[in-house]
Amino acid sequence: MRRKLQEVTRPSKASPETSRGDAAADAIGSVRAEGLDPGRAEPLLSAWARGELTDEQLNELSLRLLHDRELTAEELLLGARAA
Repeated sequence: MRRKLQEVTRPSKASPETSRGDAAADAIGSVRAEGLDPGRAEPLLSAWARGELTDEQLNELSLRLLHDRELTAEELLLGARAA
């Protein structure tokens, strides 16, 4: 049986009243809803939610994590905090 999905419209950027913690939780929830494991990205999102990473750092480190399966988020965070 097919079910029809409802269209969800949300702004592409977080609204001013949305906290980083809420945005990170939404991102993790979306990944889980797709049946995927957000495990490798969770430490990066947590650090970003705490304000330890800028938006640009989160984007850069996420791409590095995606393209290098040998790296861990913890290794990336150590390098980002030292810089």
